[in-house]
Amino acid sequence: ARDADPAVDLDADALSGDVGLNWSFSDQASLLVKASRGFRAPNIFDVANLGERPGNRFSIPNPDLGPETVDNIELGLRWQRADWFAEAFVFQSRFDDRITSVLTGGEDEQGRTIVQTRNAASARFRGIETRLRWQAADRWLVELSGNWLRADEQLPGEASQPADRIPPLNGQLQISWEASLDWTLGTRLLAAAEQDRLNPGDVLDPRIDPEGTAGWTDLGLFGRWQPSLDWDVRVRLDNLLDRAYREHGSGLDRPGRALALELIWSPS
Repeated sequence: ARDADPAVDLDADALSGDVGLNWSFSDQASLLVKASRGFRAPNIFDVANLGERPGNRFSIPNPDLGPETVDNIELGLRWQRADWFAEAFVFQSRFDDRITSVLTGGEDEQGRTIVQTRNAASARFRGIETRLRWQAADRWLVELSGNWLRADEQLPGEASQPADRIPPLNGQLQISWEASLDWTLGTRLLAAAEQDRLNPGDVLDPRIDPEGTAGWTDLGLFGRWQPSLDWDVRVRLDNLLDRAYREHGSGLDRPGRALALELIWSPS
């Protein structure tokens, strides 16, 4: 409850579940198909996201907020041999009653645009996820992953538009060398493409450049030392090339070169 608003009591329930098939059509390969249905009840941010918001907006409460529902189907292939493992999945998700902040058409006395969180949108997400793990030699390990996602949402009576805060094409490459039984050294490359498919809400969001988020790369080094069964020492040097970048939707630029040291003690 607030001075001008009564307390809100929400009760959300829905049926969820999944069914899948895993067909191993050879000793090394398998096909996976899965269909699922889920729901998300409004969380505290959805309910209490009130008052002044970025982009000269003012959010008012909605006592009738309900859950989101999602129907998902995915198809994947997996291959595995003694020295490598690979998988690739495609998926599509359909969201109904998606919780989103919408314009009410009004303004308050300070000239701020009044918005309200409602079950107003439907959305379609389509994506690809890939992963590769290759034991290149006795002491060398190569790991590669990549993700692509495209999403559109639609409000009743309006044209379809890009969904908000959708990450761009991104991936990771990591190469590890087991120097000895105690030492592991390696390098890691993170990368993301430009994201300029923006929702109108993204354009108003001060965390996101109205022209889109630029692509970036982050090259790092890491090492691990296990002097005994009880101790694990890890060191990591991130952003070795000192790139200036920001992950899409983040409110902070990533730091420049950064050194991290982690000591883990697990007494036996």
